[in-house]
Amino acid sequence: AAMAGINALNRAEGLPEINTGIALNTGDVIAGNIGSERRSKYGFVGHPMNVTSRIEDITAAGEILAADSTLRSLKGDFRSGVSQEINVKGINQSIVVHQILAAAP
Repeated sequence: AAMAGINALNRAEGLPEINTGIALNTGDVIAGNIGSERRSKYGFVGHPMNVTSRIEDITAAGEILAADSTLRSLKGDFRSGVSQEINVKGINQSIVVHQILAAAP
């Protein structure tokens, strides 16, 4: 709903719409500066980051998908919609993702 409002404002001002999907996953990662002293960037590496990237690859514009383990850890704080089992490149087993619809009342 919020994205629809932002896109309506963008259209009214002749700006392009924002069409992005969001992936949610949890797990232990390593965070820090990657690169040399002359050129570095802050980043994250680890298996959970790879899974998150693969989940993001299948999101539609305006969609939020959460890994099953992440949604379960939220203990009912969000309403979920369609669930699907996906095969993730580089992982030997499929994972379940859930569409996030809204915060629970």
